[in-house]
Amino acid sequence: MRREASTLASMSTIRDRSTYDDDEIAGAHAWFYAAAEAARDAGDDVRLAEALLLSLDRWFVHRQREVAGDGTNPLTELGLVVSGIMSGGTFMPADGIDYRPEDSVLGIRAGAQFSLTLDDAETLAGAFFGELEARFGE
Repeated sequence: MRREASTLASMSTIRDRSTYDDDEIAGAHAWFYAAAEAARDAGDDVRLAEALLLSLDRWFVHRQREVAGDGTNPLTELGLVVSGIMSGGTFMPADGIDYRPEDSVLGIRAGAQFSLTLDDAETLAGAFFGELEARFGE
């Protein structure tokens, strides 16, 4: 799904975001699930799941720590999973985040090597969008 240039331009110039509007959340939601459907048709489950989560995180990369919080929630979990993907598949909670796998969406333990399926990516994305909508929906 393609986004309008004005929306993309406004998102790319804003740093340290503390809010997101419904159109931004809906655009990312539509993009993610259209891409996930196409990925299922293509094959390589692990690499596609990783690519989808890396891309999803990018839509909201400028979220402030205060917005995501310092506890275990889908906003912090996506950031930690993406960091793990970029670090060769080792899940390491960041300083300042009170991560508890039993309260997380995917249940990945600190220090664990992990790989994800498209189902995992969709589960985490669903929780992420739910959290965004609960916090910022109108």
